[in-house]
Amino acid sequence: MLDRAVDFSLGLLSDAEQRELLEEARSDPEFEAILQEQCAARESGRATGVPGANQQEARSGHSRRRFLARPRRIAAMAALVAASVALLLVFRPQPDADLYWLPMDGALTTPRAAESLQDDWRAGVQLYATHELDAAIEVLENADAQGATAQLRDIYLASALLNDGRTAEAAEVLRRVDLASLPHPWRGYAQEIQRRLADEH
Repeated sequence: MLDRAVDFSLGLLSDAEQRELLEEARSDPEFEAILQEQCAARESGRATGVPGANQQEARSGHSRRRFLARPRRIAAMAALVAASVALLLVFRPQPDADLYWLPMDGALTTPRAAESLQDDWRAGVQLYATHELDAAIEVLENADAQGATAQLRDIYLASALLNDGRTAEAAEVLRRVDLASLPHPWRGYAQEIQRRLADEH
């Protein structure tokens, strides 16, 4: 693991190998920390002129010696790699566990006195259940619903928009929902979305 991190910091991996290593680091916090440490160490060693910085963890071989003979090129590449790793780790996609998905038990039935569900509304909820956000949002936004069905649709739509990072749109949709009139458990679901939206601001 350490050898691969060193090779990465030196720029000795192919593009495909670098991509594979970064994907592995995203799912392994320990490896991620090692990778960041190695990249930072290489950059620091070049900047301070620490003796032996180029030879640390070095492998034998003519191609490696030729590479280490170019300190300026190595320093520039190490700095670039360190910056790339930092950006990839900072802007990694939000883990699905951090999102708020409404429970699906009884999701295809409305609160009391609700109308019969239309096919497009059913399709929207089913897409939501499989976490297909873009498709679910499009279908739910265009689903024909009135009364209690519209309230329920808007709760799912607000959750989908929130999970998609579209917080302003989610807040606008949730404002259409009359929280006081919602029965249990839908009122609790809507209030949780409301709380998460408040945390985003």
